[in-house]
Amino acid sequence: MRRHTHVWSNYRVVVLSFALIVATGLTLAQRVSAATPSIKSPQPELLSAVSHSEVVYVLWTADCANDRSCYALERSDDGGQTFARVSAPPITFPRNNQGGPLEALDFANANDGLAMVEGASASSLWVTFNGGVTWQQDVIGPDALVNSVASSSTSFYAVTSSCTSGASRSCGNGRLESSPVTSTHWTSHLLPLGQRDDSGLPSIAAFGNDVWLTTQEQAKPYHPLLATSYNGGQTFAVRSKPLLSSVAGCSLNATSSVTLWAQCDQGMMTGDIVYSHDGGATWSYGHGGLGRFGFGTFDPISTFASVFVNYFPGGQLQGVQYLATAASKDVPLGRAPAKGISQLAFVDPEQGLALGHGYGVGDFATLYETSDGGKRWRTSLLAK
Repeated sequence: MRRHTHVWSNYRVVVLSFALIVATGLTLAQRVSAATPSIKSPQPELLSAVSHSEVVYVLWTADCANDRSCYALERSDDGGQTFARVSAPPITFPRNNQGGPLEALDFANANDGLAMVEGASASSLWVTFNGGVTWQQDVIGPDALVNSVASSSTSFYAVTSSCTSGASRSCGNGRLESSPVTSTHWTSHLLPLGQRDDSGLPSIAAFGNDVWLTTQEQAKPYHPLLATSYNGGQTFAVRSKPLLSSVAGCSLNATSSVTLWAQCDQGMMTGDIVYSHDGGATWSYGHGGLGRFGFGTFDPISTFASVFVNYFPGGQLQGVQYLATAASKDVPLGRAPAKGISQLAFVDPEQGLALGHGYGVGDFATLYETSDGGKRWRTSLLAK
């Protein structure tokens, strides 16, 4: 992030003129500071790592013309050591010192990716087929609200709800949509977890031709449900999985056709991370520091291995931990670069990125990079 310095070069000003200029400048500065909050531009917003590769995308928010904010996107082919600027979805939004409407960035491979833009009563998708060189807007259906997205190396998936204009996102009528990653030809499937189970719209994970959906029933007996498909979402088997119990529903991450991780919110700023080594048939608790997980972030980086930062029970700097398998004991790699690490993107146990937001009012987001497993960190800047 470059700091701009304004240099006054005209020293031949009379004292009266100089005083007027200073007074006017102070008045304008006071008006601006009273009307708008302090804004730092640009700021990192999202990390998106391409599975089983060293490709990482970083989305930034930047100040643009007419008091608007917009996005910048960078791509790294070496896990964050170097970056090149590509194009971001051409979205602008009010400059209000808050994040923009882009909620998810998901790349199926190094070139094919989705960006999900969420609104109160409408949502949209942007898609790239050339690694962010160009983006085009995509529409699944006229009334479809996109609630979550996922991808495998061959397919995009989206969980949608079909609502009348102006309805809330909880209006039901969920569907599962799928498309080849090389096009935007969406096919609609019945959602196996719906209102008949009095459950919320599910989270989704995919690998190859396999798709998993999970949600938590919101009425007795409060079953946690997992739906599994081996044919791209055409048919599902639905079973209750007790270890996927959560106050709202677990998030899923698939790192192979048999390896699944689930991060389950248990309320009161704590949660569990559970693991399956057989495609979701059975689940067990993660070992090491993954028990009673809270105030942290977790990143599965390969078929079995994961990296995580766990801040439970407080907000002090914690270690970056590594698990070779979910059943192994965690091994400290290094220290977190800051409080409030919200995202990790490691391509191996040594090379990775961390996105920190801090805890204090006015703390700005910062992107950090390490090449020695977190022993040393450097602030990562925008590519020139």
